[in-house]
Amino acid sequence: MTAAPGRLLLASTAVALAMFAAALPVSADEGWGITSFNSDVTIAPDSTLAIVEDIKVDFSQPRHGIFRTIPLRYRHDDNHDRYYNLQVQSVTDGVQDLPYDA
Repeated sequence: MTAAPGRLLLASTAVALAMFAAALPVSADEGWGITSFNSDVTIAPDSTLAIVEDIKVDFSQPRHGIFRTIPLRYRHDDNHDRYYNLQVQSVTDGVQDLPYDA
């Protein structure tokens, strides 16, 4: 696979992930709701992605935070899967770093 189709595949995957995450319904019965979701995707010449997500959540009662699940394995065809490396650089509340599990 050449670099251009590889970048296109990675960009398409990132956009699909962002659209899927933004489309997930949130029930008001759970005591919280996503008020804003923004994803900024940058594709480097080496086909790596830098993704910055800004997720604003309104908690009507105290909570631990949100869970953000990002799949790392995707079905390519009947015999192959694609695996992606993920490195979380930081998680913040907009002001200070927060603890997280990766």
